[in-house]
Amino acid sequence: MRSISARSATWAAALLLTLLSACSKESSGPSQPFDGGWTGQTSQSQPLALLVADGSIVVVTTAIAVSGASCADTLVGVVGRDPTEAAFAVTNGQFTVSWTTSLGSRTLTGTLDGSTATGTLTVVDTFCGGNLHLSWTATKSVGAQVNLAGTWTGEFSSSQFSPTPGEMILSQSGSALTGSWNAQSGGFGTVSGTVTGHAATFRLDQDTPGCGGSFDGYAVVVPYFGDLVFYYSGADCLGSHVNGYGFGQRAPLAAHTTDGVVGAERWVGEH
Repeated sequence: MRSISARSATWAAALLLTLLSACSKESSGPSQPFDGGWTGQTSQSQPLALLVADGSIVVVTTAIAVSGASCADTLVGVVGRDPTEAAFAVTNGQFTVSWTTSLGSRTLTGTLDGSTATGTLTVVDTFCGGNLHLSWTATKSVGAQVNLAGTWTGEFSSSQFSPTPGEMILSQSGSALTGSWNAQSGGFGTVSGTVTGHAATFRLDQDTPGCGGSFDGYAVVVPYFGDLVFYYSGADCLGSHVNGYGFGQRAPLAAHTTDGVVGAERWVGEH
């Protein structure tokens, strides 16, 4: 399982790698009423978001205020799965998402009930030191709560190729997402998708002459930072692509330190 780092000033800049692993559970099958974006907050009044697809949780974002003997900070995390990976199962409305990073471990448990969700977030923090046991609430989003329109400059990678600079140029009308993408390697195509809450499901069609293809995936906006993180899989002339991953910033690019700390926030992602 590959890991990604906190962001640098641009996607092409050097990345500080943070090793992560996650414990996923096999999906027990679709539970369509729960599908879509969910947004809420923890008992610290910090943002939390989920994306449910085909009855399983595929993306989670959290922000956690930590304080210990060595420091006080806000840690922002993203964990996700591409459509080919075992997602985090929702069984009878209940789920557990556990992951571990170099900053400690997180366990998110919850219950989805109609359009509301509640649960707990247990944190073992090795960054500042200390343990937290938080509660959280969320509601199922009706429509988009974020506008993804703009030019996103960043990188794509998958099991078939190493991180490659590229961009997405997106337009959004209500919840409908359209646009185009291109990679420095020469690949290009179109984007379509649906935004719910702070997340989206999408398709990338590849129109490269002699190498057509298509890719499906999930995307989410990182709290505080505003970066777009996406997970995808699909196939083209190279074969099957799994572990597809990308992340980056919308122009104009903001200045960030290479270790991912901006003010009091830090974010790391996992896939």
